[in-house]
Amino acid sequence: MSNNIEDRLIELAIREVRVQCRFAEVSYLNICEKEDKSTDLVFTSIHSFLSHCGNVSKLLWPGGLARNLGSQKIAQILDLPEKSIIRDRSFRDSLEHYDERLAGWIKEKGPNINILDFNVGLKHSLNISDSIWVRHFDPTQKIFTLLDEDLNLEEMYKEIMEIKGKVDYWVGNLESKKSESKGTRQ
Repeated sequence: MSNNIEDRLIELAIREVRVQCRFAEVSYLNICEKEDKSTDLVFTSIHSFLSHCGNVSKLLWPGGLARNLGSQKIAQILDLPEKSIIRDRSFRDSLEHYDERLAGWIKEKGPNINILDFNVGLKHSLNISDSIWVRHFDPTQKIFTLLDEDLNLEEMYKEIMEIKGKVDYWVGNLESKKSESKGTRQ
């Protein structure tokens, strides 16, 4: 593969990381804005935020075909750490395989387990034992619970914003180089 093709693929992938970071940012801010207005809007915003974060993860640390196109270098190009909330796919896998996880839980806990779903607020305010927290959001700590697994959305948001900052810097440098090369050709 020629360097020009690989360079172009890397540029397009990094620009898409930028778009997905921006969409994740908008979704996260929407969660915060809607947390006391509508549970539907809160949970659709959370799902959107996690989906965009998942897309960032797939672009930065790809598998399959994308690895053969040179995009495995993107996280390295942007100098991102190996350890990352965004890179950890276990929570996203639970979201994507919700049906399997829930069925396994009910089999494990029994048919009489309390199912708590689409709650916004402090968990301890409900004071219910022997239950599965299917989806819950604690707006005070920005903790999203899915099938009793907690994820700090604020930490994930901060990481997305760090990635976005590195991407913006990279794209800004690229644009400067393109402007300089156009100026020297004239």
